[in-house]
Amino acid sequence: MSPPARTASVAVPPRAPVAHMVLAICASEMRAAGRDRLLMVFTLLTPLLIMLLFAQLPDMFDHDPAHGGLRAVDAVMAPVALGVALMAISLVIVPTTLAAAREHRYLRRISATPAPPGALLLAHTLVGAVNMVGACAVILGVGWLVYDLRMPVAPGWFVLGLLLAAMALLALSALIGGLVPNATWANALGAVVLVPGMFLSGVLFPAEDMPASLQRVTDVLPSGAALHVLREAWTGQPPQPLHLLVLVATTVLLWPLAIRFFRWS
Repeated sequence: MSPPARTASVAVPPRAPVAHMVLAICASEMRAAGRDRLLMVFTLLTPLLIMLLFAQLPDMFDHDPAHGGLRAVDAVMAPVALGVALMAISLVIVPTTLAAAREHRYLRRISATPAPPGALLLAHTLVGAVNMVGACAVILGVGWLVYDLRMPVAPGWFVLGLLLAAMALLALSALIGGLVPNATWANALGAVVLVPGMFLSGVLFPAEDMPASLQRVTDVLPSGAALHVLREAWTGQPPQPLHLLVLVATTVLLWPLAIRFFRWS
């Protein structure tokens, strides 16, 4: 699953401000993303299918006091679908796009411009963030139309949690995409991280049903912390400080590493 090869370099003026460089690269990446229908379909269909399939399980539409009076499809499956969308984009889409650009020597052409690695990584992650917003909007819209999905009881915590989750997972995607040599490696590594990450984060089984040892792992994984924060916001509970700390720490620690070890070729 590789993005299409680019045929032109990004026009980055000499000594252009970093903001201009980021915008120029963003524009190029958005055009490339718009041509890659397969990646866009994969991004949207995977979490939607998970939500639609799991919604067929028994008791999904019963109002449960354990979920603040909400249905399981509201308090569990909607956050899970959003979490899967964030994980798929950050662990597969963004790293694959970056690696394909490296493989096709697109990054080498950009390296001849004044654009620093940080500007390039920021541009790619901003495109990833746009994809995340679009995927989340589609999931919530389809959930509302099909299942009369209830929106989060604590919208402020939800927006904050979604923002912190996106920043943390995109920092991880920048680190992976900045290192892998080609799109094949990016796809393979993304799958290796995504599948166990979904299990340990509480996608396939709720975290509260896991053994205590696995619950502790879930608490300190960025994807697990993200899912906890989203589920808590949905039922109107404030997020646990540990989960917020994990998301912030992941962003703060991984971004400098991504820039430090970034490879142009």
